[in-house]
Amino acid sequence: FDQGKILPVTFSGVDVEALSSVYSLLEDRKGTMWMGTKKHGLLKALPQNKERTSYRLEQFSTTNKKLSSNQVYSLLEDKQGAIWIGTYGSGLLRATEINGTTKFERIALQKSGLRNDAFNRVRQLTLDDKGMVWVATTYGVLVVNPIKKRDNFYFVYYKGDQIGDNDVQYLYKDHDGAMWICTSGGGLTKCTGNPFRTLQFEHYTVKEGLFNDYVLSCISDQENNLKDEKKGV
Repeated sequence: FDQGKILPVTFSGVDVEALSSVYSLLEDRKGTMWMGTKKHGLLKALPQNKERTSYRLEQFSTTNKKLSSNQVYSLLEDKQGAIWIGTYGSGLLRATEINGTTKFERIALQKSGLRNDAFNRVRQLTLDDKGMVWVATTYGVLVVNPIKKRDNFYFVYYKGDQIGDNDVQYLYKDHDGAMWICTSGGGLTKCTGNPFRTLQFEHYTVKEGLFNDYVLSCISDQENNLKDEKKGV
């Protein structure tokens, strides 16, 4: 937009077909645009002019073997400037810039007693007030410390009996820093506290007045009242 007018934007570097299934967007602190798609992997768009109407695209996908999944559902920049990538099929990745080249690292998210691919389907990523990365998956919620220690990232796991349902659709941080978990059939759960020590959970379902226990997302209004989006709405 420029003074209320929509300006045409052009892209170069890859086939424009790659833009046909954009599912998530992120502008990082350097002004680079990242686009997650449902079919064509991840696109990195570098502005070519100060008006930001021209972009050069770089594509990362299974075709060029830069990613192991072409379904990129969520993108997040942490407080250190790294880009976190939630894929639906290949789990969680972290991208960093090294000498002008984008390097990807898959985050090992294995938990004793669970299959190695339990957390491979990531729907959404959210940063909390402490800079921890919350990960919504089809098998519960993970909270990952983005500071790497001893070649690993420490994380904790919260499952359905704690958060309402394993299949998590969305995470929302409210103005007080509480995290709200939207689930597929388990309603809405409010989380407060330190995820690496003790979390307190408040559950809201049709018994507490929700219209539906299948909650796709939520957001608060200017008066800090929470609004939820339900299945079928």
